[in-house]
Amino acid sequence: MEKFPAQNGALAEHSNRRGFLQNVATGVSAMGVAGLAGCVESSDSATVTDSVSETIDSDSTPLSPDEFDEYVTEMHDRYGDSGPWGKRGIEPDHGLTYVGAWTVHPENSSTSTDGLSSDHLVALYRIPPGKSRGTFDYYQFWIWSAVEPIDRATLKRVRPKVKLLGDERRMRMYSPAAEVTNGPIPVGLSQPTVDGLNVTIPLTSGSIRVNPEETHVGGAGAFTPVWSGSTGSVQSVTATFESSWPSSLGRKFDWTVETTAEADGS
Repeated sequence: MEKFPAQNGALAEHSNRRGFLQNVATGVSAMGVAGLAGCVESSDSATVTDSVSETIDSDSTPLSPDEFDEYVTEMHDRYGDSGPWGKRGIEPDHGLTYVGAWTVHPENSSTSTDGLSSDHLVALYRIPPGKSRGTFDYYQFWIWSAVEPIDRATLKRVRPKVKLLGDERRMRMYSPAAEVTNGPIPVGLSQPTVDGLNVTIPLTSGSIRVNPEETHVGGAGAFTPVWSGSTGSVQSVTATFESSWPSSLGRKFDWTVETTAEADGS
């Protein structure tokens, strides 16, 4: 398995495609899917934004392992190297335990936005107890979004975010950690010391960076990787981070994705 070096600065942490919206959760605490038409920039174009917001808690029903594998295969069939496992195409061997995954395909909602087609995933893995410290359980999050501009739209921005809820749920290291302007991009953690999730993802244009105003380690931490640029083709964002919380607490986090494009108004 490919391994990548530590990410300096990342210390302390989805059949019918266009007719299908994956059930993100039974018991989702909060949900919003909105397609928002932005201000018109000219007579020929307008800025459009798709926004997805979910709260995943202990009652949220994830994909089963088989459902997860099926979803990932479908996404790689659709997006190729921009799928959830990047250029590898299949889940890498690792020493983590699958906990669950949640997906969404927002443009199939009644608030579908013209100009964007996208799929989004967040998956959760448990780090082996022997690698956990004290009374805390340790987890690794896998975040993936792929967006395809349609109807002559130009993609401008993809912004996924995971925010942990409660000070006892702590975010630790994350990847990627620094701005990257040339691909392929290595995504993976150097810690904990187990065979982990490590992939490379394409970057044909633009850049991926961490939004410092929406990323912080520690209690109730958050991680927001952002792609920005200008492209008429598929762009994905893949990222990962480590988290921990007391064994007595279940999962609880907010997951949002915002995508922005410039639509051709002609």
